Amino acid sequence: MDSKVGNNEKMYLCKLFINKCEMNQIIPIASDHGGFEMKQFLVEQLQVAGYEVRDFGTHSANSVDYPDMIHPLATAISKGEFLWVSSCVVAATVPR
Repeated sequence: MDSKVGNNEKMYLCKLFINKCEMNQIIPIASDHGGFEMKQFLVEQLQVAGYEVRDFGTHSANSVDYPDMIHPLATAISKGEFLWVSSCVVAATVPR
């Protein structure tokens, strides 16, 4: 995890996210290399809590462009494949 974010903050953020999810939903998630460690932490915590997660990448800490990760997620959201997403600026720009 990013050393700027302590364990208490990570768990708080994770609990906030998990509390907004419904158990029967598949949770979509994506990040660039800068958010990779936090994404992995969230995926692990969601799975431990019993949620199914669809990870759109990135799948390593190697440098990537965020649009390459978020565009497939945003497209899936725009097609109605997921019922709920906490926030995604790019998803709002993908035409339905």
